[in-house]
Amino acid sequence: DGHPCDAETPIGHAQLETGLVLGLANRAVLLLHWQAAEPAWPDDCGLVGEHPELQRLRALVSVVAERDTPVLLLGESGTGKELLARAIHARSERRAGTLVSVNVAAIPEELAAAELFGVRRGAFTGAESDRPGYFGAADGGTLFLDEIGACHPGIQPQLLRALQQGEIQAPGGGTRRVDVRVLAATDADLDGQFSKALRYRLGGVELSLPPLRERREDIGRLLHHFLPTALLEQAGKDPAAVTRWVDLVTQLALHDWPGNVRELANLCQRLEIGGHDPHPDVSGTLRRETGPDSRPVAVRPAPSDEQVCDALLAARWEVAQAARELQMSRQALYRRIEAIPELRTAADIPSAEITSAYYACEGDLEQAALQLQVSRIALRRRWRALDLLGAW
Repeated sequence: DGHPCDAETPIGHAQLETGLVLGLANRAVLLLHWQAAEPAWPDDCGLVGEHPELQRLRALVSVVAERDTPVLLLGESGTGKELLARAIHARSERRAGTLVSVNVAAIPEELAAAELFGVRRGAFTGAESDRPGYFGAADGGTLFLDEIGACHPGIQPQLLRALQQGEIQAPGGGTRRVDVRVLAATDADLDGQFSKALRYRLGGVELSLPPLRERREDIGRLLHHFLPTALLEQAGKDPAAVTRWVDLVTQLALHDWPGNVRELANLCQRLEIGGHDPHPDVSGTLRRETGPDSRPVAVRPAPSDEQVCDALLAARWEVAQAARELQMSRQALYRRIEAIPELRTAADIPSAEITSAYYACEGDLEQAALQLQVSRIALRRRWRALDLLGAW
């Protein structure tokens, strides 16, 4: 628990799974955790840190950038989805073209068609001149649609047409072709009123960014990245300040970071204003969120294998719902599924078994998913890939 102890204290697997924070003589902070051996990737793509998921993303960016398919970036708010989109564009053959970034959630429903696809002069009151729209502005380049989950249902068929056929229709005008690669991002599950056809089209390639709480080992690197070197060097010359910084860094390592890297970057701005001593209100806010005093507090333990299995069963094998119940990300839950022998995903099941379940359940997706104990959504993807949809 971080308190001084003369006796030897055993460290359990669960503690290393979430990361164990240790303070050493008010001079250093250690984070003990499991780490898979991953080769360093020379191109960091703007992503700061050495977590295995970041290394995997760096390797994938170069591959994905060479293709011209849509990419769907998944991850919580503040994890760096736009940064990854910029890295993909910068390494693609479209890098000489324009990257247009759009916050879909900020577009009013009544203006969505005009904003995305342009408008012809006189199409409606106030349309005093032709405007190209975001697709027109990105012609020959890349269009990044952030918060795509907030896309209004009425505009989704037109967006799907733009993706499938490369054609857009501005209000008051005819159709025209555009050459645009679409990258989209969301921190929400694309279900409910979101078009399934559009969802699959946007997700030609999917990349997931891990939340900061799952890569606490990168917090030190991020602090060095966001804080001026001169400030850190100045703080290291004052023993009293070092103690206060160690206390603060311990709290940073234990914080859950709901705002992820963006939250940490904002906090670093406040620390910079505070100078060589941690700003009082920063320490106070984190202390209230991590524990009643300045000592390290216990990190929420990782769920046991039994708890993971029970949560998946209760959620009818839908990973997103089970992850919310377990208070962990989908990516973390997928890693646990891989590590538990009795669990598997739809992607792991042999094609013959998938086909057999399809006919045994007479094409009933719900029943087949329950029989195979996998996600209904993922199983549908396998059926589509095997040309089983509608075969019954």
